[in-house]
Amino acid sequence: MLNKLKIGTLLLLTLTACSPNSVHSVTSNPQPASAPVQQSATQATFQQTLANLEQQYQARIGVYVWDTETGHSLSYRADERFAYPDL
Repeated sequence: MLNKLKIGTLLLLTLTACSPNSVHSVTSNPQPASAPVQQSATQATFQQTLANLEQQYQARIGVYVWDTETGHSLSYRADERFAYPDL
């Protein structure tokens, strides 16, 4: 009986945590006009670095990074699906 309760609780937590309808509060911080230019330069450097790693290790990399403090994000192959997501 206890095992069924544990499994049920784990299943419920997993389903609610992965729900596509979950609500996330995001605060928007206004950024100066120069922020997008700097971010795109950072994005280009980020993408080039990961492309070099892919070439060096003959692998495919998918990354999405979001800075919760500033709201800035970087991505590389973010629209592709991978069989084994990692942290």
